[in-house]
Amino acid sequence: MIFIKKFNRQGWRNLLLLVFLSGTLSQLFASRIELNEDDKIYPLLNRKSNKIINYYELKPGDTLHAKTFEVDSLEVYSRFIINGNKEHNYSYHIKINDEVRMVERTAAASKVTRGLNGDEVSSYNLFTAAISSDNSLVSITNKSAHKILFKISGNNVISEYRVIDYIRYSPQEYGEERVMMFDEKSYTYYAKADGSIKLVLEGPIVLKVMSRYVFSRNYVNTKKYRFRVYDNNNLIGEYEETAHKSGEAYLLDEEEKILSTGDANILKLAKGVHHLDIENRDNNLDVIFRFYISKSSVKVEQK
Repeated sequence: MIFIKKFNRQGWRNLLLLVFLSGTLSQLFASRIELNEDDKIYPLLNRKSNKIINYYELKPGDTLHAKTFEVDSLEVYSRFIINGNKEHNYSYHIKINDEVRMVERTAAASKVTRGLNGDEVSSYNLFTAAISSDNSLVSITNKSAHKILFKISGNNVISEYRVIDYIRYSPQEYGEERVMMFDEKSYTYYAKADGSIKLVLEGPIVLKVMSRYVFSRNYVNTKKYRFRVYDNNNLIGEYEETAHKSGEAYLLDEEEKILSTGDANILKLAKGVHHLDIENRDNNLDVIFRFYISKSSVKVEQK
């Protein structure tokens, strides 16, 4: 026979308090890494998974400081900002408590990850080190001639990757609508007017920009195209894409044209009103756009 103890109102309050304290204490003493360089956050986008990954930017000679709590093994991910740099070698010093190591790395350009502002970055390199003490001090110093990006984690630290849910958003001003067909579904894309495509958004919000190039039937090669994003007349991103012909997507009522596969770029917009201009850098190239905003940023009013 199972006996169930009856609780009065005060008993339930005490039980809930114990559950709350238990959860709070588990968070306080969980394995974690603390950094004091919040102003140097450099968000990257993995365009295959749509994950935003926060790295920290270190200029030549700068040092990043961190503290670890209950971390058994340290993991240091590093990349460098390419943007025309021909040299793909970089180095940094890492100090864990009293132990100092020199790390030298080489990396090629990443095919799937870039900065949210359009910067070209390298693929990542990983450095690992065992940590013997429960609480440790870690510092990383950039010994290279160009900027390096770092992300510090540990074998028992919860991942900080974020996957964002999006909903479609229509721009306020544009030239024309073009309907794409894919898997028997239609998707509306937008082409620019004489100036640019204009959107008005209120942050904080995340904007995803999907772009495609429209090939002529007799064009058989890949094609590069470029576009810029202005926020309140300030340039916040410049993107260059390489278009590849899609084997399935096509434009409705435009059989003489062939679409490229879609390229995605994501922008994080801070609190406030944003007047955005999407500018096609090459007026002679036929580029179309589709827009999505983060679902969590949409407020539903109940009357």
